[in-house]
Order: sequence, then C-alpha cells, then structure tokens
Amino acid sequence: MKRYLTIFMIALILVSCSSNKVSQKNDNLENPEYQEFISENEDFRVTTYINKLEFNENEEIKMYSTFEYIGEEDTITIWSGEPYFYFTILKGQEYYNRGLTLDILKRTILKKGEIYTFPFFKSRGYSADDPKADFWKQYNSEKELKLPNGEYSFTAYAAFSLDKKQEKNISVKTEFIVKVK
Repeated sequence: MKRYLTIFMIALILVSCSSNKVSQKNDNLENPEYQEFISENEDFRVTTYINKLEFNENEEIKMYSTFEYIGEEDTITIWSGEPYFYFTILKGQEYYNRGLTLDILKRTILKKGEIYTFPFFKSRGYSADDPKADFWKQYNSEKELKLPNGEYSFTAYAAFSLDKKQEKNISVKTEFIVKVK
C-alpha cells in the first residue's frame, strides 16, 4: 500500500494538470497586506497569499492558501493521503519544506463554493548526521517561517484523486519565487 501511495504522489506531482490557469494579483482588496497567486482548472481553485516576495534574512514570511471546489455538482468526493494540501520550498536542490503525507487513503467530500483554508506549516525532517543538523533543529523549532539569504521556489498545491482506485489524479498548484537578502 505504501508503495502505491508513493507512486501515486510522485505521479501527481509529475502530471500536475497542465490545464491550470495561473495568475498573480497585486491589488488584493480582501487582504491588501498580501500578494495573491491563483491557479484553477474547471473544477478547483488554489489561492496562495504571501505578505511579500522580497525579505531580509530572518524576517518572518507569512503565507497561507485556500482551496475551493468550483465545479458543476453541489459536492465532490476526493481520495488522498493525509493531508491533501502541501507547501514546498526549494532552494536549488535543497528542500526547506516538502510535501510529506501519511500513507493512508482518505475520502474527503468537498462542498461547492466552500473555501478551505490551509495555514503554512513546516514539514521537513533531517538526520543527526546531516552536516546542517544544527540549522535544521533550529529551523524546525521555530513556528515562524524565516529563511537565510537566497532565492527560493515556493509551491502550494492540492494533490488527490477523483476515484478510489487513484486513476483520475488531479493537482492544482500555485508557484512563485521568493528572494531573501
């Protein structure tokens, strides 16, 4: 089961619906302190809010995302691991946050028009023999997201299947670059 779920998650990331429309709004009237990134297909919408795109080193980065079913039916059932919504942060080849999931198959019913909010959460492990173990221990101990100098690729995404056999895979994601100086 674990192998199938791992293959499923990798396939979701690789396949990730190329028909998604992605846009950025700088005139966010609902929450003017945040920039807004939107990605949607015919059935689902992901919106990610971030307080800005350029930060000073160790300045707090505030971010959250919303997910909404916008399709034709009143409800839709999705199948996923837990959770079905993830945040990844990548600097070069190094993950500062990655989309880790429990290897279970969970059924979730989404209601049309209901907005589901996902605050950013850290999701990264390390081993004691990692050369940066002290850094990762400190990084993981802080609730706030603060990053060292560099350019980071941020992704916020929902990944799931529309059927229990996991043959109709969906991924809707927002992506953007954050610079820390």
